[in-house]
Amino acid sequence: MSKIERANAKPQILQSALDIFAQKGYDGARIDEIAVHAGLPKSLIYYHYKGKAHLLEALIEGYYQKYEEFLLSALGNDEQVEQGSREFLRENQQLTRVVLIESLKENTEIPSVFRFVEGLIERESEILGRNSDCVSKRMLAEFFLNVIPRAMFTCYGDAWCRHFEQEPETVSNQFYEVMTEMHRNYLEKLF
Repeated sequence: MSKIERANAKPQILQSALDIFAQKGYDGARIDEIAVHAGLPKSLIYYHYKGKAHLLEALIEGYYQKYEEFLLSALGNDEQVEQGSREFLRENQQLTRVVLIESLKENTEIPSVFRFVEGLIERESEILGRNSDCVSKRMLAEFFLNVIPRAMFTCYGDAWCRHFEQEPETVSNQFYEVMTEMHRNYLEKLF
């Protein structure tokens, strides 16, 4: 395999890792399965990544990097942030699920899902010049009343529609209507 082929294998490896992590969970996934799914030799995965933990780290880093890029481009335009966040979660449903599951595990590390809120609030603070007490309240509100419900809806929305025999578009519109109203209400009270 040439250097170019090895270098071009990274996206394929990451997508296969994501598919297997989403299907079996991080703990249940094996490098052998990822290699078979990718149609690549296991040695090529180890050429690019030290192991399963490094693969997950690369996926999560890419996830937050994409979100941060989107956020920087949309900050200041609430409608664009709202619509873009919905699309981002929908497009990254598998990784959202993996990030939530891994964040729920009890360990000594800071849950990776906190990075969503940190990026959002840091950028907003820089642009709008908020004080630290206000930022602290905003972080709490954004995380527990905005980020987590949206992520959970991303993971459970389709199953909800199947179970209750409802149209996905209707359910999505209703959910985001409620979320937008709640978000607007607490922001008005906070600021």
